[in-house]
Amino acid sequence: MDDRFLDLTTLRIITYFHIIKASKIQMKTANIIKYSLIAGISIAIYLGLLSALGNLGASPLKFLKYVILGAVLFTVMSILRKSHRDTAFLTASLSANVKIAAIAGVIVVIANAILYSINPELSLEKYSMIPEEASDIVVVSGILIMESVVIGLLLTFVIYPALKNKYSGKEISETQVD
Repeated sequence: MDDRFLDLTTLRIITYFHIIKASKIQMKTANIIKYSLIAGISIAIYLGLLSALGNLGASPLKFLKYVILGAVLFTVMSILRKSHRDTAFLTASLSANVKIAAIAGVIVVIANAILYSINPELSLEKYSMIPEEASDIVVVSGILIMESVVIGLLLTFVIYPALKNKYSGKEISETQVD
């Protein structure tokens, strides 16, 4: 009888810790979505304004979208640095930043589809390809998402060396769940 009680108690404790761990993961997911929305909406508005002002094709102004994405990813990595050490910091940063970049890319694609439905001339162009048909918008959308993910990965590796030695030892709490 005592063994059953211990087994049941152990099971309850393990279940309790799994629930706590799952809720912390959901909080992290909520933060990823929040930062994805910030990046995606900011980039979509910026590119939409550029497009509305004259579709500045190969203009260097379009490269500022990477600065916007980089600023968001830097913020996320700064937050992650406070709760992760060494290799865990790199893997957490890669995981979060790929998700953020992909979701931001999808938001830009949705904005591009909305611009295309309003007026095809307002839609974003990629590599001098201005979408004239629905198939063109699909190709440009795929390029936008892939570009966002690749640039997100590259920016992660550019930002990582700047933050990897910023750990002072005081930031990491004992309740951290990896």
